[in-house]
Amino acid sequence: GWAPGVELFALAVAPVLWALACCALIDAASRGIGGLAGAVLDGRALRSPGRISYGVYLYHLPAFWALSEAMERLRLPMPHSGPAKFVLGSALAVAVAALSWHAFEQPINRLKRRWPFA
Repeated sequence: GWAPGVELFALAVAPVLWALACCALIDAASRGIGGLAGAVLDGRALRSPGRISYGVYLYHLPAFWALSEAMERLRLPMPHSGPAKFVLGSALAVAVAALSWHAFEQPINRLKRRWPFA
């Protein structure tokens, strides 16, 4: 078993500490992070996926559902879980999110220039 107090810490205190650490990181990022960490975070390799990350979040469940449906209709084997399903579903979610960014979100974001926020 657990030592006295360790279970309480693991179940109650640790998640709160993680949440506070994440809040501190988000706060620091909102003000700008300097140095090497800031340069890495502001690099193109992270900004590009960052643009579509919300779309990936929105589309990942529908992408996995659509993938399963398509595989079933095409009578192709589709594992219920595992690396193959993860890779295929993730690739589909990323592709849909990228398409959504270029065809839908980016044009809407360009409209912001016409109505600046005061």
